[in-house]
Amino acid sequence: MWHFWGDKDSISGDFIVVGTDNEGKEHPVLVSGNDTVWQYSNTSISPHNGADSHIPSNMLFPTSGLCKLEIYFNDKLFDEIVINVKDS
Repeated sequence: MWHFWGDKDSISGDFIVVGTDNEGKEHPVLVSGNDTVWQYSNTSISPHNGADSHIPSNMLFPTSGLCKLEIYFNDKLFDEIVINVKDS
């Protein structure tokens, strides 16, 4: 689950996550049904645990190792983080 703090315009609309692996290749990582997708469309503001908004989600990564996640709302970069993906 993603938690976001910010004004309504910056944390609603199309939610996009781009995963970039160690080799610089971009991947869709959000899970929708049995598929990985680039975005969840038309997300809306829904406060949760002190955050201004939250988006329940599942993610699937094609490789282990460091992965940069770029988070966008309506094609505007909101933030980015780097995570270490481990094999399960």
